[in-house]
Amino acid sequence: MILTNEEIREALFLDDDFPTSSLTEFGLLADAFIVKKTGYDYANNMIASAEPLAKLLAKLYLKSIYYEGFHKDEKMDYSIGINGLIGDLKDIARANTGDS
Repeated sequence: MILTNEEIREALFLDDDFPTSSLTEFGLLADAFIVKKTGYDYANNMIASAEPLAKLLAKLYLKSIYYEGFHKDEKMDYSIGINGLIGDLKDIARANTGDS
């Protein structure tokens, strides 16, 4: 997984007793989202220069789905950051795999 369970717990401000199985599901969901959007499996083939971006995208995506409906204001809208990071990670993957 791109994020550890502890990174997921911290990103979503979850208590220590939040079920580990749910944290793992969140991590796998974020990984699948990133593969779908970038066409590259950062969870299993991390490119060093992309690691901070992939982690940030995973956190923003999980926040957007976890808190959807709780906050309906622009401070909680992660879509611009998510879309920008998807583009950046696509570019990094293309540059590192030789695809154009």
